[in-house]
Amino acid sequence: MSVTVVLADGFDGADVELTVDGRTHVLKAARTSGLTGMADELVVDAAAPVEVSARLAGTVPAAYTVPPGATLVLNRTADGLSGRVHTGPVGFG
Repeated sequence: MSVTVVLADGFDGADVELTVDGRTHVLKAARTSGLTGMADELVVDAAAPVEVSARLAGTVPAAYTVPPGATLVLNRTADGLSGRVHTGPVGFG
């Protein structure tokens, strides 16, 4: 199984740092596409729930627990990032 982290609405070219169970991934210059409604995505193998920390430069990280097979959808807000874990299908557009 895997866990998917999607950068969705409001990204305008900033780098996003994701830490998944202690491994850091930097998604560079994330910019939301008008066509897909997404800026970027990260898929990681997960046999058990994973801890995901997400932050923009200069903001406090937001933390989430994501079960295998689920998708964490992150949106950029005026205060940083907000997110929601989806265990069912997710659509963008």
